[in-house]
Amino acid sequence: MRRTSKVLALGIAVGVALAVIFRAFVLDPARWIGADSLVLLASDDCAFSNDLYQQIRATPKLAERVQVVPIDGGHSDRPTVRMMCGTALAQLRSRGVWQLRLLPDNWACGALIAYGNETHTKHFLYYPAWMKGPQPLEDGDLLPALAERGLQYDGKTNTLWLLGEELPASRKQSATMKAVDDDNPLSHAVGHTIGW
Repeated sequence: MRRTSKVLALGIAVGVALAVIFRAFVLDPARWIGADSLVLLASDDCAFSNDLYQQIRATPKLAERVQVVPIDGGHSDRPTVRMMCGTALAQLRSRGVWQLRLLPDNWACGALIAYGNETHTKHFLYYPAWMKGPQPLEDGDLLPALAERGLQYDGKTNTLWLLGEELPASRKQSATMKAVDDDNPLSHAVGHTIGW
């Protein structure tokens, strides 16, 4: 009977260790995203955030450089949130995130949304919010982080585009930017950080 107890205890210990490793390396969305990714925490509740998401979704060169992470505000069943999540998972798969091969899309989407919600609540006050890997970007850090990835941003039109190109003509009078503070070109570009 003693031998059976030892084998059972060993089996339980190995199972717990494997579960911890699985959770840390497979189930953690922060690992999917990576430490050096430029991340947009996007919410369909914010016109500016949703507008940036639509630009990224419609422009493959932007999607290669900016990882979308959806925030749902408690409404993960909304079609726009589901679309954001589908885009985010497709981006991660295109970057070779092997963990997503092991997980059902609905579970992975829920985990990604939960990660986005928790990160936003912990670090930011507004939308859209930007991060470099797991670190929140403060107001002065966004433009250099974008430039590192060959991108530029115009706060007056809420437009994200490739460095060296002209501001797209279709974006010169963006409808989402009617309430921008003219003295602050980043007034809607960065979800202001709170103490972290």
